[in-house]
Amino acid sequence: MLSCAYKFLLIASLAGMGDLITDESFKWASTYPPLVKASCKLCRFQDDIVSHKVHLTFLLVVQPIN
Repeated sequence: MLSCAYKFLLIASLAGMGDLITDESFKWASTYPPLVKASCKLCRFQDDIVSHKVHLTFLLVVQPIN
């Protein structure tokens, strides 16, 4: 499962590069090439790791009083 925001961030970063990027670059990114797929998977994996660590920290800090 991938988030749709990562692909948007890639295209937004291309737009921020100004005149260095051509229309061909945008067309390439919009075809969802293997490089974009891999970076989306990597970002999702990193988000899952951070979420897990935050969840564990929250469980250690907040404990019910018996």
